[in-house]
Amino acid sequence: GLVDPEMKTQLETVRAQKRAHAQLLSAVATATTALQTKQTIEFAITKLTGAIEEATEMSMSIGLGKAQSLLDKLNIIQPARDELKASMLQANVSMHTISGMDAALVRLNAAIELNRKLELFNVIPRAERTRDELMLVKKTYVAVKAAIMQGQLALKAEEGEEAAISELNTAIENADKIDLHKGLPVAVDLLHELMHMNAQHQQLQAAMDPRGKR
Repeated sequence: GLVDPEMKTQLETVRAQKRAHAQLLSAVATATTALQTKQTIEFAITKLTGAIEEATEMSMSIGLGKAQSLLDKLNIIQPARDELKASMLQANVSMHTISGMDAALVRLNAAIELNRKLELFNVIPRAERTRDELMLVKKTYVAVKAAIMQGQLALKAEEGEEAAISELNTAIENADKIDLHKGLPVAVDLLHELMHMNAQHQQLQAAMDPRGKR
């Protein structure tokens, strides 16, 4: 009927290690599933962190390396998702303000690539649509600015207005298609000035054309 205190302590230690090992195995299974499905990430991280801490306190090493590796991978996923959402928000703001478009594109492309590497595919199609929309806005705005510059040069030189008018018309039409307003008032005013100058040139040319005197 006597119980050896030392042996009892050892037995309790063994039982605790067994429980910790079972907890670690369960957490690893949960984490593996979460990593594959990309679901319940936060729950898996919490469960795995607790199991690793318990195993470490029990001075266990079996399975600890695999568990830590899984935890490291899981810890990357949520920040990557958050970065993709943040970069999409920045891209949308950039589209509406027509500013910082280059920086927004770089950030969004990097976030898309990271999520693709981590096989986080759920939000990528929407992110790519946002990127494509931003690229279109940028391309259209650059075209408006280029057309304005060409028009201003034509107006100053008092020649080449027909080509400038054509470029401005195309740029304005494309901007209207995507509801882009920045730069359009200047472009429209310039277009009117160029059309007026072109009309004057045509009148002058008609007056100087000998066939017009017949």
